[in-house]
Amino acid sequence: MAGVDDVAVEGNFTVDNLAVGGPALKGDSFETKKLLVEIPRTTFGTTSKRIKTGESAASTPILVRFDDNSISLAMDAPIEALQKLAKNGKARCGRAGGGEYRCEAGALAARLPHMLDLPEG
Repeated sequence: MAGVDDVAVEGNFTVDNLAVGGPALKGDSFETKKLLVEIPRTTFGTTSKRIKTGESAASTPILVRFDDNSISLAMDAPIEALQKLAKNGKARCGRAGGGEYRCEAGALAARLPHMLDLPEG
């Protein structure tokens, strides 16, 4: 990798009849008839230390689709910001950098309350 500035990945996969559980889900289980993951060209700049989904200024999101919902993640951010997010577990939902984004996790949260450390009810 010497002399390479951008490392890239892209692809997709589908899993039928997925069921997962165990310690990582803190006693919860997740089942779906179909799981689809679509990863657009996503780059990590070894010099800039940025991760970017898609190839244009309006990032193309990574999509994770399952029976009753989906997760969409678009980013153009320094790795340091993502590490801070992972450490404190807080994310903001609303408007960012001129692009619209939103957070809706009701159906998924109801299925994984222990993993997400949600209070009862």
